[in-house]
Amino acid sequence: PLPPPPNLDRVYVICVPSLHGAQHLACLSPLFVTSLLAFVSGIPILERQADKKWGSQQAYRDYKAKVPVLIPFLHTPGLESPTAPLEETGDMEAQAGAVAEALEEPLNQQ
Repeated sequence: PLPPPPNLDRVYVICVPSLHGAQHLACLSPLFVTSLLAFVSGIPILERQADKKWGSQQAYRDYKAKVPVLIPFLHTPGLESPTAPLEETGDMEAQAGAVAEALEEPLNQQ
């Protein structure tokens, strides 16, 4: 069993007497940072890079299906992107094969 989440509303109630005016907006900071990570700068960029790099591997697709993106033990379908289509990764595999052949050529000439 998971421990209960912290009661952030109780923390806010305790802090209210010391907050004045616009200081109440500071309570929105955790939501703002989470939304930036989830929708703008963090997860989408890393997911695209990982899909391009490992999207053709079945082990990666299985891992991605089982492991939550942001919050442990909680799958958030809105944040989880599908794995990269195979046709995108197929081009990368062809490029990787060409690079491997180019690297082997100097070895074969010696």
